[in-house]
Amino acid sequence: LAASLCLGFSLTNKVTKIWTITLCLTCPFIIFSSAIIRMEALGVLLSSIAIYQITRYKKSNKQHIILGVIASLCLMTHPMLVACSTSLGIIMIMRGSKAFTIFLLSALIVLTPYVIYIMQDYQIFFLQIEPQLARKTARSILTLSFSYFMQIVPLTLLSFALLLKIKKNTELKWFLGISVLLTLFLILQSQEFNYHVYAMPYVLTILGLYFDVSS
Repeated sequence: LAASLCLGFSLTNKVTKIWTITLCLTCPFIIFSSAIIRMEALGVLLSSIAIYQITRYKKSNKQHIILGVIASLCLMTHPMLVACSTSLGIIMIMRGSKAFTIFLLSALIVLTPYVIYIMQDYQIFFLQIEPQLARKTARSILTLSFSYFMQIVPLTLLSFALLLKIKKNTELKWFLGISVLLTLFLILQSQEFNYHVYAMPYVLTILGLYFDVSS
């Protein structure tokens, strides 16, 4: 619910707000994943907050700090959210050295307690995470099944094509474009049945933004 509101209020047209919120709340990937898996639900929320922040607060130090916190929370939540953190970092680099420094410092401040906790017994941490990483990297995109391909690739490529037609909101376009492509790559690499949900905030926002600008 919170994620849907973030996506809706990232747009300007009232009608587009309503149907974007509705699509988010009725999206099968979001309903299924967020109902049974907490990490996926949190991932959708963090991505949606990042989108909302970029659209609402323009290039202020406060926003740089908030986005740094979001990026660090993404890194601590799930490997699929590396796409969101990376995209935020690129946006900060585009804003300049001051913005990126503030962003990086805020991210490091949040990450530091987590890193300290891991370093207390890093061998146990890597023993726990190694099977997950091995399972996710064992697959190859070349072994991708047709059904898995059809579940996410056409929709993602359609949203990216619509994004290219949008002439405004350059910074948001960069963030959405990088995020959706990186997320698509990670989805196809992992081939996990529930990972499609990570692309949904970007896809829904792109669709909404396209009709928002066109209206």
